[in-house]
Amino acid sequence: MRRVAPGACSALRCPAVSGADPYGCWTTSRFDRVRRKSVHPREWELEAQSMVRSLRPPLRRPYRLLVAEDGTTIISVCHYQLLRDSRLGSDPVFYVRVLATSRAAQRSGAAREMLHRVLREIRAYNREHGTDYGVVALVHKRNSPCQRFIKAEGFDVISDEDGSYQLWGYMGEVS
Repeated sequence: MRRVAPGACSALRCPAVSGADPYGCWTTSRFDRVRRKSVHPREWELEAQSMVRSLRPPLRRPYRLLVAEDGTTIISVCHYQLLRDSRLGSDPVFYVRVLATSRAAQRSGAAREMLHRVLREIRAYNREHGTDYGVVALVHKRNSPCQRFIKAEGFDVISDEDGSYQLWGYMGEVS
């Protein structure tokens, strides 16, 4: 896994830079050989892909992008930022904007490893700056695999008012 420092994103081999397609991105449907039918991307998959593709180097603070590779293939990405939003309270929080894993790497532990890496970075930031900023993420209400995953990793729903998304907060130690 490599951490992309601000200003160093130009060398990043990711959909935003190279046009690669590691997340099963498609403009039309893909064919599922097991079900023998075309499968269209879900709403949250399209939004995550779009968000990753919209990143333009160089990334500047407070944005962070982590990329996990397996040889020459990107298997997971996480984009997060320090966010000040009055709806979330008076203190800033770390907002996980995207945590995506390629189809080939799903259920391999890549997302778990990426999330643990992000949480370690946030803990290090909080220790270094003497802060206790929390961690939040928006999860689509119909994305039950992601909900099960982040629930198992210590997140819990803190708001269910945002249309088709739920706001989840990390309940573990971040300081």
